[in-house]
Amino acid sequence: MIDGYLFRLAVRNALRNRRRSLFTLTSILLGVSLFIVSRSFVDGIDATLIAIEVDNESAHVRVVPRDYLAEEDYQPLDKPFPDTSALAATLSAVAPGTRVVDRVSFAAEVGDGRRILRCRGLVVDRDAYRAVFPVGEMPVPPGEEPYLWGGAGIAETFRWKPGDRIFLKAKTRRGTLNALDAVRFAGAIATGHPLVDNYTIVLPRSIGAPFLDLPDGFATEVLARFPDPMLAQAAEARLETPDGPVVVETWEERTRDFREVNQIRRAAFNIVVGLILLMAAAGVANTGLMSAIERTREIGTLMAIGLTPARVRRLMTIESLVIALVGAALGALVGSVVAHHFAVNGLHFPELQQAESVALVPPVLYFDLRLATILQGAAFGLGTALVAALWPAFRAARLSPIEALREDD
Repeated sequence: MIDGYLFRLAVRNALRNRRRSLFTLTSILLGVSLFIVSRSFVDGIDATLIAIEVDNESAHVRVVPRDYLAEEDYQPLDKPFPDTSALAATLSAVAPGTRVVDRVSFAAEVGDGRRILRCRGLVVDRDAYRAVFPVGEMPVPPGEEPYLWGGAGIAETFRWKPGDRIFLKAKTRRGTLNALDAVRFAGAIATGHPLVDNYTIVLPRSIGAPFLDLPDGFATEVLARFPDPMLAQAAEARLETPDGPVVVETWEERTRDFREVNQIRRAAFNIVVGLILLMAAAGVANTGLMSAIERTREIGTLMAIGLTPARVRRLMTIESLVIALVGAALGALVGSVVAHHFAVNGLHFPELQQAESVALVPPVLYFDLRLATILQGAAFGLGTALVAALWPAFRAARLSPIEALREDD
């Protein structure tokens, strides 16, 4: 237990050398606040990139024919599923509330008469697609003319507006070329996913199926979104076998590469935080040691009148922890305020919005501030101070009262 006398004495002693105490407090404040901000930043990258991938491209589970992945870059149309309805039923049975959509991916060319862009085309059922992916309204223009939706990046490149006529060319399932000279642009799809925004056009199945000569039920991919993302593992176990006809990709597998890269960022930030906390530990140890040396006679007097070595250790430790506690509290406050600001407003990278890349880098990154991060940061700051305070405290407790009283004689 900490008695009131020791605590009051420790607080008074902590304020004796304010400059030294302020340096120690500032080091702990910086370490704790940087820990919270950097951890929230890295967690935000994970959460943002996973959300972009799941919400706009692959959902929680993506199922393709086994021999499709090796040729996926060419978007072949000769490797369909044996039975998409049975596959969809199996996925839907994983959990109530599961949403499933199939789609056809194909290589396409679009243009405005002067410029042509090679891109990815998707043929989807609009309502089922919007149930799985929150891609916005996807408006349907009136009339009988064919239409499509395009990624926001493509629309900006060509300066398309709803109602504009677009040239579309692609190979059908049988390998023959087909073209439409006046497909209406129905609207832009803005997702934050560079593959979708910069390289994808979407056709409704009623238009895409006859354009590509697709039979009923034809699909190159089946995607599912579950109420709980962790159900993706159960779906994979149900569908995929070593020699089975399909391959299942879960959201964890689809995001593994950038999550591993993010671990490098996490380690780099941890090193920086560790160095700052090491400075704080040195400051705590120096403050405690200098305090013990400067107050040798005072400590000797206290021990002479009955203060035990254990209470001397406790006194010196409390002095350091008082400074550390204030520094950790202020660090937690400052770090939380900064991380909360970016969690609400995001960190903007406007130059990435114009980068023509399929790398999954968000133009706006939202930090992910968690209570556990705040508590861990404060705990690391206090733990560092406690460990650093032990040596000066034990050194002071080993003083002999008689020798301490003779120190200045």
